[in-house]
Amino acid sequence: MEKLQANMAFTGIATFCKAPHVAEPKGDTANIAVLGVPYDAAIGYSPGTRFGPRAIRNASTRIVYSRNSTANYYLRGGDGC
Repeated sequence: MEKLQANMAFTGIATFCKAPHVAEPKGDTANIAVLGVPYDAAIGYSPGTRFGPRAIRNASTRIVYSRNSTANYYLRGGDGC
């Protein structure tokens, strides 16, 4: 019997494309790193840009890897929320 894995985007720490969360990177262990900077100080009349990094992470959890694609979406990397 095949075991099904839960693929719920709404649980746990939201990371970019469901990459592993890396609190303290060590050495040359990653090809890429995604860092979100929630910054609202430069905005005068329309605050809300601070929610951008979280919105991008939430949207990227819906990306599904395709075996037919030639792109390598799963390089060694992590998200340093």
